[in-house]
Amino acid sequence: MRSLAKFLFCMAAGGALVAGLGCERAPEDPAVMLAASRQAVEQNPRDLGARYELGVASLAAGLHREALACFEHVLRADSSHAGSWSGSGTILSLLDQQDRAVFAFKRALALDPGDVTAHRGLGMVALRRQQYATARRSYSRAVELRPGHAPSHYNLGVACSKERAYDEAARQMRRAIDLDPEYLLPYVTLSKIYCDKLGDCAAGIRFLRQGLEQLPNEPLLYSGLGGAELQLGRAAPAVAAFQRALQLDSVAVEAHIGLGTARAQLGQFAAAEAALQRAVALNPIFPEAHYQLSLLLKKQGRSEEADRKMETFKRINVHFDRIRHYRSLLAGDAHNVGAMLGLGTILAQLGLPARAASQYEKALSFAPEHAEGWHNLGSVYTRLDRL
Repeated sequence: MRSLAKFLFCMAAGGALVAGLGCERAPEDPAVMLAASRQAVEQNPRDLGARYELGVASLAAGLHREALACFEHVLRADSSHAGSWSGSGTILSLLDQQDRAVFAFKRALALDPGDVTAHRGLGMVALRRQQYATARRSYSRAVELRPGHAPSHYNLGVACSKERAYDEAARQMRRAIDLDPEYLLPYVTLSKIYCDKLGDCAAGIRFLRQGLEQLPNEPLLYSGLGGAELQLGRAAPAVAAFQRALQLDSVAVEAHIGLGTARAQLGQFAAAEAALQRAVALNPIFPEAHYQLSLLLKKQGRSEEADRKMETFKRINVHFDRIRHYRSLLAGDAHNVGAMLGLGTILAQLGLPARAASQYEKALSFAPEHAEGWHNLGSVYTRLDRL
């Protein structure tokens, strides 16, 4: 029987704070694996092994509810099946049922203490709950069991960074890069650790350039490079880096903000304002855009406009840690129901009911049984006069 960890898809994505549970390469095409597994179940519906295989294949294909149904089917017949417990936990976590997910992962580990998927799953839940010491323990155990798994080293580095163990965080990030040189997230996060926490932006730039050797068309790396150049007071090369990022991704909000900031430092006020206003249009709840606009307007003597922008910045910035947390989760898994609901709540609180409704609607398309989601959607519909 195949292991669940072997076939979990890589849920890491550019820009995510945390990587998903797996990035081990599936040796088969997911669609082929899914078709073969369905055929096996049709031929022998009572074969629990075939049902479990279908759950693994469905999870790899992103069919979460079908996968959960398969794992639950196995567990009704055999409650000692550790793989089905860890598989259920993985899906429950994605569906924002974290307490049930933790229960499932712990059941898996009670049956099989070496179930690496369960250790990773507990680590992921802990990161989502910002329980960083717990996440660190879980991912430390995961890398002991499977030392060649780059996302586990990366996530262990994230947990270490959150506990201000920056040297260990950097070591884990470097290990992730050694294991998978084309893995984007460690380059970006490692450069920020070196620039922001270890006071060595030159080292941060070296890692970004190392990443660009592997991923020459990755806009996040160019945005990171621009940010590092800005921190070193080199506005002109920062402009070039941000422009390259925007050539690759014209809606990269952070690149627009960086470009506006760099142009402002060069005295190119009109171009700076255009870049920052574009960032606000793309993402009105990104506080840095409002902050940089306020500084720019102040430089031009437009005090009243500057004050309004600073007030907007302060109002949004209160929520920014949570906004960034939810966005990082969605970058790692676009189907993360809890992150969609959390982001929707913040958007509603900031007076953006249409954007909030969009997040709630998306979440409920994946989790239609989520009562609180329906309640929140009804509230924003009321504010939009959609009765």
